[in-house]
Amino acid sequence: MDFSELLIQREALDKLQAEGIQGLKGCPTALRFRQRNSPELLELELLPVGRMHPDCLPPNSQPSCPRCGRLNHPLPKLPILDASTLPEHLDLFRLEDYSNLNLCTGRFVEACQRLGLDGVVFQPLEARAGLSRSPARSAT
Repeated sequence: MDFSELLIQREALDKLQAEGIQGLKGCPTALRFRQRNSPELLELELLPVGRMHPDCLPPNSQPSCPRCGRLNHPLPKLPILDASTLPEHLDLFRLEDYSNLNLCTGRFVEACQRLGLDGVVFQPLEARAGLSRSPARSAT
C-alpha cells in the first residue's frame, strides 16, 4: 500500500459526513483480518485537484506529465499551494501535480478534532493567489 492512500473506518466516515464534510467517498477494500470482529475499513477516494504555486517550484522545471499531470521533481521543502486552483467543493483531495500529497481544508481538521478522530497528522500549508513567478530573490 502507498502511504498516500487513506483508510477510514465506516463509523468515522459516517461521522464526518454528518458534520457536513464535502466530497468524502469511501470505497470497499479487499483487506482481510484474522480477527472475527474486525472494523470495516474503506479507502477514501481523493480526487486530484489543485496545484503547487510556481514560486515554490524549481526554475526551468520540466513540464508535467501530459497523461497524469504529475511533476518529475521532488516535493518542495516549503510547499506553497496555488490558491486559484484549490477546490471549494471538496474538504479532502490530492494535488494534480503531486498526487501523493493528501490535502484537506481547515473545516476537515476541525471536524476531526471535534470528533476525536486520530491517526492522521495535519500540517498547515501556505496558499498564494496568482500564477506568475515572484521576482528573483537575493540571498543574504
